[in-house]
Amino acid sequence: MCLFVNNILICSIERDADAWRKKMEREANPFQQTPVSQFAAINYPNLPVTPENRGITLHDHPSGPIETFDAFVCFTIDDRQFVKEMMKHLESHPFNMKLCVAFRDLVPGAAWMTTSAELIGKRCKRMIVVLSPRFTESPECDFQAKFALSLTPGNRCKRIVPIMYESCSIPEILRFISVCDYTKTDLRPFFWERLAVALGLN
Repeated sequence: MCLFVNNILICSIERDADAWRKKMEREANPFQQTPVSQFAAINYPNLPVTPENRGITLHDHPSGPIETFDAFVCFTIDDRQFVKEMMKHLESHPFNMKLCVAFRDLVPGAAWMTTSAELIGKRCKRMIVVLSPRFTESPECDFQAKFALSLTPGNRCKRIVPIMYESCSIPEILRFISVCDYTKTDLRPFFWERLAVALGLN
């Protein structure tokens, strides 16, 4: 009987001590906030708690391995037919590459700047920039190109591969990078292999 009472007392003391310790911690750090994810899990158990940079592509596991790509394709939606042709050539034999294309691979609902930065910076080896007169009018393309360039100033690691899809003025930040020209129809037989080799460099 005494042992039983002692156990109850010990549990009660430990519980009170734990409560007192937490109270002291709160008083010592009055501005310390509960992490948002923890707060949401406690107060709103039905809210999603997947981190912002996970689950952003179709085959991206929310908590397991992330999906990676050979290249991120930076383009305006008006040039999607060319991007579809690119996918057909580069993702099949003999190149068998894996491209990250917004209209096919990205899951809706995420902030596009955050998603772009995560994919370009951590998940894609290279970035293809599809140049056309519409490119310079796109704030999304402008951000993506500048962000990729900021990761390797001067493009020393050949991270960015510009493609001239339609004749246009090359943005100033890309003028020092050699362009793979699709507008010269007589050179198209060599175009896809040259592009694939540039993307496949280690």
